[in-house]
Amino acid sequence: MNGQIDKAFEIFEKYLIDYKLGVNEVTYGTLLDCCVKNHDLARARQVYDRMRNDTTIKSNTILNTTVIKMFNLEKNLKAAKEIFETMLKSK
Repeated sequence: MNGQIDKAFEIFEKYLIDYKLGVNEVTYGTLLDCCVKNHDLARARQVYDRMRNDTTIKSNTILNTTVIKMFNLEKNLKAAKEIFETMLKSK
């Protein structure tokens, strides 16, 4: 399964570099979900950090729940709770 994650990142980088296309919430969410489902937490963290530094990305419920899953796998319940509380405040 890790080969598929490698392929996803290869495509991601190709679109960024070769085609000079921007990424959006769906792109980040898909990559993050792929990493989380395959317990590739190092890559999930890379995607999350990149997404947080991307000022064009607007947080949404799908991204937030995927981030919560990542934090739970990292056993970082404090961070998961912070994301959840942020979600509640935004309603």
